[in-house]
Amino acid sequence: MTAGPYPALTNDRRSHFQAAIAATHCTGYLKPPAVQWDILDEAAVTIECEAHEPATAAEIVRSIIRRSVEFVAHIGVREIEIISISPAD
Repeated sequence: MTAGPYPALTNDRRSHFQAAIAATHCTGYLKPPAVQWDILDEAAVTIECEAHEPATAAEIVRSIIRRSVEFVAHIGVREIEIISISPAD
């Protein structure tokens, strides 16, 4: 996920985004999601979800990230790029 230039990306907004992503996790057998800020405006987000098709999984994850980043953390989004989709074990 790459943050947009407006509004300004602050440490508080980064923390709110990380907390919002963590809050999407329900207890169960899926691993908790993780957010790692790689550089100033880019975060690597890892989320497990269940879906019958990889494209559906990608859209679910994009939706979770977009809602969390825009509506909870109030961070503009420039891009959400799905790096990889792994099949269930």
